[in-house]
Amino acid sequence: MESKDQAILFEKKEDIVTLTLNRPNILNAINLDITVQMEQCLSRAELDEDVRVIILTGNGRSFCTGADLKEVSRGVDLSNECGGGFAGLVRSKTAKPLIAAVNGLAYGGGFEIALACDVIIAARGAQFALPEVKRGLIASGGGLLRLPRHLPIKVACFMAFTGLPLSAEQLMHWGVVNQVVDSEKLMDSAYELAAVIAENAPLAVKATKQLLMSGTELPMYTSDEAWQMNNELGRMIANSYDAKEGSTAYVERRSPVWKGR
Repeated sequence: MESKDQAILFEKKEDIVTLTLNRPNILNAINLDITVQMEQCLSRAELDEDVRVIILTGNGRSFCTGADLKEVSRGVDLSNECGGGFAGLVRSKTAKPLIAAVNGLAYGGGFEIALACDVIIAARGAQFALPEVKRGLIASGGGLLRLPRHLPIKVACFMAFTGLPLSAEQLMHWGVVNQVVDSEKLMDSAYELAAVIAENAPLAVKATKQLLMSGTELPMYTSDEAWQMNNELGRMIANSYDAKEGSTAYVERRSPVWKGR
């Protein structure tokens, strides 16, 4: 675990890394420190071949309530468009699966961060909102781009136009949130899911994520380019050591030993 003075706490347990937004006194609002440190932490996890899954959560009673408006009012640029975008994450090209463990409020940029993750597990009572219009702003951290891909357009419009929150249970109904659990079970549930993913072949998981993300870029899934990517990745994975190991282990009725190659 990093120093508690860090804006993001980095903790590695075996093949799972947990990144914790660590500004609980101001509901984990995003400042420049978090943006810079997030990019560093994600890069550190990406380069570590032992790491299979990354969990993102918040310290205290909030996941994240978006941009630190004190810094915004001073003209500080938190978008970092040359890197991972807002919070160092919303435009990140992280190849490893990202799980958002939403422990409380996910408002504005906090909701955008959660949407940028691959899976969302939320504590019961967690709420999600894009309240930017209430402050004369728009959700420019990817929220308005991703929301209509995750929600029916009428529900997306309701959230974006009103700025009103929806509960974790409501968003689970619409498929945005994967699982709602009691708050005291949140991190255990996130680790359990991460462990299930980490058991799988790392090359195959990375290639699967790459194709899934490409498939969301409609009409990519009907294009020759998409099928070319699909076939090239399919051949690469089929010829990997791990693919052969998976088949051999199944025949020999034992657990596979992945090499990531």
